[in-house]
Amino acid sequence: MNLLVSLQTLAWKKDVEIIAQMHQLRDVMRDTSQGGHVLCNEVPAKFGAASQPEIDGMAGLIAGFGKGFETAAQLHAAVDTEVIAPLLRLYAKVSGRFVRFRPHRSIEPDRCDWPQNLHASFRDRLQRLFPSAQVIHHLNDMKKDARVAILLPPIKSIERMLVKVHEYRLDKTSKWPHSLSVGDVLRATIVCADGDTLLEAWTLISSPTGFDVRPGNGRLKNLMATTLPRPPCMLINVIVDSDDGHRPVLAEVQIELRSIIELDMAQHKARTSRRVLSCSSPSRCLSAVWMLCCCSCATVLRNSPRENSG
Repeated sequence: MNLLVSLQTLAWKKDVEIIAQMHQLRDVMRDTSQGGHVLCNEVPAKFGAASQPEIDGMAGLIAGFGKGFETAAQLHAAVDTEVIAPLLRLYAKVSGRFVRFRPHRSIEPDRCDWPQNLHASFRDRLQRLFPSAQVIHHLNDMKKDARVAILLPPIKSIERMLVKVHEYRLDKTSKWPHSLSVGDVLRATIVCADGDTLLEAWTLISSPTGFDVRPGNGRLKNLMATTLPRPPCMLINVIVDSDDGHRPVLAEVQIELRSIIELDMAQHKARTSRRVLSCSSPSRCLSAVWMLCCCSCATVLRNSPRENSG
């Protein structure tokens, strides 16, 4: 038991150490670039609110399922997790603009009215804003000399959505249906090399030609100047409209400094290790110890001087 406590303490210390390094990187960025200074000192800390647009026919959903539950609380919980949450993912997957079939062309399966989903529309819109950026699926795919990249994960899984729904349900300020508070069914990260690129990314995302982020149309949480134990970044909720009038979906765009994201990956390992070490399974504890070792080695390699290959 003492060994487990010692390992949990080690994971906690590693977590704190990585956060401190992130804040140091932010401070250097703020003090050495005009863009970093503006983001930390002049851009608002927050504005707006984030919630998915309401789904038509909500009252009908409640009335239709009401007879099968003993209490209204059971009914609301079931509709929230088993109907609304999957429906949000479905909207993100199949709602969007259509590629129209043209009669004068040969009839081929790929020429029919298959919908281009909102995930693809979201990606295309970001690419139009950042035409020179790579679209990557892992940070390691970003070129070393790139100023900006679009890190685009898949649509949020239903399992992760239900975890968030449960967290919102425990929050007394959250209103039912809690699924509509999940603002990152669609998500992307704009990875920036320096402070000036960070400011340029925020300007493009928030502009009327971008996602028109302003009070009443999206939400900003600017954590660039944060002193809390969390990574400095910008969290922006944007409205992703479809071109064919279908229901819009709320998405999240994060803007982050590349060097901080690299540390964030190490912090995730430390955080996961601390959570796993709270269980009693020997095999899982050994896995957590291995993650802590990898985390420590990555930090040492990142801070060690590199030989000149030339």
